[in-house]
Amino acid sequence: MKMIFGFLMMMALLPLALMLGCGSSSSPSGPAAYSTPQTNLQAAVNMGTSGNYVILAYTGISNSGPSTTCGGYGLYPNGASFVTGSPAIVENCGGPIDLGDATANTAKLNLGVAYTDAMGRTGGATLPPGADIGGQTLYPGLYTESANLNISSSDLTLNGNGNANSIFIFQVASNLIVGPGRKIILTNSAQAANIYWAAAGYCSLNTTASMKGIIMAYTSVTFNTGASLTGRALAENGNVTLLSNTITHP
Repeated sequence: MKMIFGFLMMMALLPLALMLGCGSSSSPSGPAAYSTPQTNLQAAVNMGTSGNYVILAYTGISNSGPSTTCGGYGLYPNGASFVTGSPAIVENCGGPIDLGDATANTAKLNLGVAYTDAMGRTGGATLPPGADIGGQTLYPGLYTESANLNISSSDLTLNGNGNANSIFIFQVASNLIVGPGRKIILTNSAQAANIYWAAAGYCSLNTTASMKGIIMAYTSVTFNTGASLTGRALAENGNVTLLSNTITHP
């Protein structure tokens, strides 16, 4: 009888044990290890004259729908015939438009130097391969990603630690992908002009994403419908594609 009673008690307690176990496994994981504030801070990347534009491309600039820029655009080596689409991009702030000329060539050369600088920085934090940094709060410093870098599960917060000159550099060995509707939230004096995204592949901003910072993609930058950028979309060896977007200088 005692054995039977003990067995029945164990069976009665089993659901409670399972509930407790499930509850503990679903608790929040908290901030990622790479979100700890860094001590080895970075200097700004010198953009040269590539910083005179909010769009700079190599093969072409294409647009569909009402897209606006505030900060001008450039293209080299191709010229005006490689800026395509209807309606035309509207430059709202009187920024420079340099297409296939010596000024755009200098800007493209300066972009190459800036990209090499950003990708050559050392130290900082190493992100997990294929990391999704959505939902994190990150502090000034260098972040290195060995595969695709995603901002997809939630918005990303960049905290400037009270310093308006604080620098964020993201080195991405493959592609930079921002999910639909995701935002970069700047807090505590973080500035879009001091955020550098250097990607060895392409950058894709999905529908209605709100991006901040200077994008330096080795290949192309693609904006999907309604995506916006406070910063610069700079494609070293490819094109910039717009689809009813707004780009404003940082």
